[in-house]
Amino acid sequence: AATLQIYILVVMMPWTIKPIIGLCSDYILIGGYHKRGWLISSVLIGVVSSIFLFLTENHFLLVLCFAGINFQVALYDLLSEGKYAEIRKKNDRLGSDLTTLTQAFQMAGILVGTTFVGFLSDAHLYRIMYMLILVFCLLPLIPTLLGWLPEERDGRKRWIQLVDLEDIRNNWK
Repeated sequence: AATLQIYILVVMMPWTIKPIIGLCSDYILIGGYHKRGWLISSVLIGVVSSIFLFLTENHFLLVLCFAGINFQVALYDLLSEGKYAEIRKKNDRLGSDLTTLTQAFQMAGILVGTTFVGFLSDAHLYRIMYMLILVFCLLPLIPTLLGWLPEERDGRKRWIQLVDLEDIRNNWK
């Protein structure tokens, strides 16, 4: 029981560090973007983690793989919530409709995922489950690369750029 609790703690760690991730995405640009670069990086972490699910039998490495996948999910959750909060602020008529829609999609995904995981686990078809995880880790890459999460690129030349803190101090309002 104690080992299981430690494993669950490690797997859920990305959800507890969301505030730190949020600060990092606000102050560190990747590829000139506050969100897109971070999202693409999280897809890479999720995909590598889901590939390692196929390759390892070690319990702790499996836990780290699931933590990597949770990192991707937590980061997408955080940055997309921030973006639709920004959109809602600009468009008052959207109100709670946007939040309700995103929560409905999230709950539908949880329901479908839970259904498949139960059947696949009972049938000991873990490799198929891992393959589905890999597909679902790859799926967000397409809309992210296509810019479906609207964001303007910062004109700075570096790949990874710290935001100008003096500019933030001067324009904090």
